[in-house]
Amino acid sequence: MKCKVYITSEIFPDLLSLLPANRYDVTMRRDDSPVLSDRDLETICNSHDAIITNVSNNISSQIIKKTKRLKVISNIAVGFDNIDVTSATHNQIAVTITPDTLDQSVAEFAVGLLLNATKNVGFHQNKHLSEAPKPWAPTIGLGLELRNRAVGIIGLGNIGKNIGSILHYGFGMKINYLLNKEEKRLPYPTSPMKKEAFFKNNDIFIISCPLNEETKHLINGQSIKMMPQNSILVNVARGGIIDQKALEKNLDKFRALALDVATPDPLPKNHPLWKNTKLFITPHIGSATEIARRKMCEKALLNVLQVVENGYISCPNTINSF
Repeated sequence: MKCKVYITSEIFPDLLSLLPANRYDVTMRRDDSPVLSDRDLETICNSHDAIITNVSNNISSQIIKKTKRLKVISNIAVGFDNIDVTSATHNQIAVTITPDTLDQSVAEFAVGLLLNATKNVGFHQNKHLSEAPKPWAPTIGLGLELRNRAVGIIGLGNIGKNIGSILHYGFGMKINYLLNKEEKRLPYPTSPMKKEAFFKNNDIFIISCPLNEETKHLINGQSIKMMPQNSILVNVARGGIIDQKALEKNLDKFRALALDVATPDPLPKNHPLWKNTKLFITPHIGSATEIARRKMCEKALLNVLQVVENGYISCPNTINSF
């Protein structure tokens, strides 16, 4: 019997050959199909051996508990907060991710968002769209230059390291980072800082850490209060790292914000944050380059192949064990 695989979004068709047709029966959902509901995901998971999913699909404990067939959940992402890993482990379902595929793409995008924030791009665009063109004036909507400034990076993993490299070598910036468990040794100078000193002594912050119990709402009312007035905040990680209600209450603290993620993600069109001219918001597209997305899809397919053919232990990208 062939292994049945369901892919929740369209991927690059030529990559499907990685799963041999004589052993795998693959269904790929069209991206113009209706949004998958929890009931749809329950049906899919209960009728397939593997599901290749992404951050748009919430594979909850309720869905996992109802499946008796599923062997692997292959997430096209570096994170896995959209999957109840505890339930998957309890039900002996391997959960895999796609690390080392999007580091450069997201790092470049983070720097792009920082440039949008420091140059007041959102402000000028909104002004241009909402008002009749006015003569150029030397004091309107001025931004910042980055050279010789300090930046505080939250999460100095592969993405954070690449962000620091671009900003240090490309812009001559000083790289500070929030000290977690141990100091990092990098090719360029960095300064670790404990939480209070970190938030008080930086005025540019870039979030590039995973979402977990330690980082959930790391940016909250207390940490925002410690930040200097007119700080700049960039988030290319997960929306849940920011307490969004606290952010909305303290928008006056910030000079500009650039968010690729939000809560919910993507942010609804009628959300009040869209009305604030300080914000530049994108819909979770930090990895949206062909190179990165192809790598992610390829690794997700190979993860399924490895788990199905040789067991979950054989796949280095499996994040759980049972």
